[in-house]
Amino acid sequence: MVDLRKWVIVLLSSLSLLAEAQIAPLAHEGQLNLSNWNFEQEPVKLSGAWNFYMSRLIAPSHFKYDSTFIQDRDFVDFPSTWGAYERTEGFATYHLKIILASHNSPLALELPQIYSSYHLWVNEKPIAKNGIVATKESESKAQWLPQTLTFQPDSDTLDIVLHISNYQHYKGGIREPIFLGLANTMQERREAFTISNIILFCGLILIGISFFFIFLFSTKEVALLYFAAICLSWGIRSLFSNQYLFINYYPDFSWELMVRIEYITLYLTMIFTILFLGRLFKSEINFFIKYILVGGNFIFILITIGFSAYIFTQFLNLYLSFCALLIVYGIFVVLRALVYERAGAWLMIMSVVLALLIFGYDLIAFEGIVPTNPLAINICYLIFFLLNGLSMLFAVRLLGKERKDSTMLRWDDLYKKD
Repeated sequence: MVDLRKWVIVLLSSLSLLAEAQIAPLAHEGQLNLSNWNFEQEPVKLSGAWNFYMSRLIAPSHFKYDSTFIQDRDFVDFPSTWGAYERTEGFATYHLKIILASHNSPLALELPQIYSSYHLWVNEKPIAKNGIVATKESESKAQWLPQTLTFQPDSDTLDIVLHISNYQHYKGGIREPIFLGLANTMQERREAFTISNIILFCGLILIGISFFFIFLFSTKEVALLYFAAICLSWGIRSLFSNQYLFINYYPDFSWELMVRIEYITLYLTMIFTILFLGRLFKSEINFFIKYILVGGNFIFILITIGFSAYIFTQFLNLYLSFCALLIVYGIFVVLRALVYERAGAWLMIMSVVLALLIFGYDLIAFEGIVPTNPLAINICYLIFFLLNGLSMLFAVRLLGKERKDSTMLRWDDLYKKD
């Protein structure tokens, strides 16, 4: 049984991280003092200046017995990718010493995706790994599997050593923060993220299939087909992004194929969304702009199919700018529909605005401007698709009741012939 009380606690805890309920200390010159941190209240981000050794894989035991590593080091703002070093391929060692208060409870580390393989130790004990870290591309193996690992601290000091190698992705290093917290709290967070991801996937697939059959057997209005395609493509993407749920069950799945699916499902969702908006707001959307946006997404699909991951991931920042234009144009179309007082379009417009806001948040969270909250994102996406599906049901009058309220969305209001 799903414990809803735990979900509420996890969501509030996640939101408190956005509000910075506690002022999180930052690491300074490879040390982080958490002796005054209240782990009972919330986990902490291990952010700040870590010791950094580019093009070196240093064994954890060496930091204890060889003081030369303390002097021969750089500092890097953690988390961050390797762009500042004008290279994204290679390998590196990160090192952080954490000072705790006297602590007997089990702790856990919440690890995000890392570009593109890693091995992590705490006090010289191996805690987590993804893929194979190596000094040569031929010996390395990429893998993205966000995970939460529990360990029992054996002292009031944690010595964290992280090896990363990357030869497969345009980015190297780590983009999202690592969290440290009480084991039970962190496992509840992980459980909530996973279950909400499963619910989102199942909900989207069910909605998508339902509207596909409504299109086939009830009305041939193509907007229903576009909406079904949006649900199905985003449902598949939900397995291959953020928490990478599919990889939890099939950890040996091809990393490069996984990334292709993640990117292509994003592009397909954008194509179907543009076509969906174009069908809903035919008078407000510009024909040429619509197909420029559709064509641009098709070009990104062809690049993703035809080139290696190291090549097609280089275009991600360009595509995010393209997405920003799409969002701005979507908002313009919706506002124009409001200005012209499209009869009965309020429920649909609310759902479209919600979608744009959620996707906008997802976009800036990916850029690291705000923290990523997988639980909140999954819940918001599910609410959006349910709201949009409800508005579509009203539109085709599938609820079996005649609505006479002029503010109710009607099919003729949206799809009347000019």
